[in-house]
Amino acid sequence: MRLNPTKLLAVMLLGGVFVPLAWWQGGAIGRGASEDATQPSALQVGKCFNAESGATLTGIGPVGCDTRHEYEVIGLGRITAATFDSGALAAEADAICISAFEAYVGHSLAVSSLDATHITPSAESWDRGDRGVVCLVADPAGPTTGSVAASGD
Repeated sequence: MRLNPTKLLAVMLLGGVFVPLAWWQGGAIGRGASEDATQPSALQVGKCFNAESGATLTGIGPVGCDTRHEYEVIGLGRITAATFDSGALAAEADAICISAFEAYVGHSLAVSSLDATHITPSAESWDRGDRGVVCLVADPAGPTTGSVAASGD
């Protein structure tokens, strides 16, 4: 499979606009004044979660990877670009997450049956100093049980 930044979490709805998996727009998600454990930026490598259709940040439900889940965090990174450019950010995040995928899963993303994607800063969170990238993996067939760490899939 390939890195698929628009497929996953495209069901998330905020302010009446469908938002692809890029850092969710506005103050609801991203690094704002109040950092709390439910924000995607607080998710750690190896953690799994579900996101309800139409959900905002509050719809992200962390779960144990041994239970049925949609996404697993496979890596974290930082954007090094000096200015906000969504295309450049996506390209840099792609590189970060392809490398994270191969290190975490133990297999090339290019031939995997899994999809990878990422959460990157929005223009608003960028202005607040957010440079974080959260790399995710999901099974395109749907929710799964168990971690993909070192699975070779």
